[in-house]
Amino acid sequence: MKELTGKIHYRVGSEREDNLSRIIAGIEKIVNATVKYNRETGGGVLDLNEECESIYGLALIAMQNYINMICVDCFIISGKTEKSKLEGASCLTRAQGCKIPGSNYTKVELIYTLASAIKHRNELEIQCEKILWSSDSENELFAREDSYKGYTLRVLNDFNLLTPLNSASCEWEIYPVVKGMSILDTKWDLKKITKELCQWGYTAKRNANDEGLKHHQ
Repeated sequence: MKELTGKIHYRVGSEREDNLSRIIAGIEKIVNATVKYNRETGGGVLDLNEECESIYGLALIAMQNYINMICVDCFIISGKTEKSKLEGASCLTRAQGCKIPGSNYTKVELIYTLASAIKHRNELEIQCEKILWSSDSENELFAREDSYKGYTLRVLNDFNLLTPLNSASCEWEIYPVVKGMSILDTKWDLKKITKELCQWGYTAKRNANDEGLKHHQ
């Protein structure tokens, strides 16, 4: 981060990227061990979708934390000090970069949303139970209308992530993380996603630095 020449907060550096990379490397080992165990047991012991929802969810939560910290860094670098304005500024920072084709959101915004979805998975589970035990077809809308709230619900629905993996199944197994990972990367490559995210972080801090320089001129 030596290229940045504005008023830099003392915590801004490469430690966030290094920490995230170490966490992701550890989670990749868990993924590989889970896939290996599932293969060795003939694929009948684990619900691999459920396992992946949880494991990749952990990776996304780590990425969300990185995103949050980068947003704070950018807020400070740009010269802002009013805490009440942090949320709005963070939304703008997450929206920086190219939009996912066919959507109004960046990958950073999708990562942030998927992490929120797994952190509040209990809210989705309640709606899935209503769907599973009800004979009323109208209840199929519960997941898309009532499972989450506000921004999280809007983004998940815009990507159609609150529908079953197999719509023909009688079991309403809804895994937004599993479906969302394919959007982030077709091969679910956590290292690649992390590299892209860190590049976003670097660019966001560069942009904040430029804003800070203008502010102090």
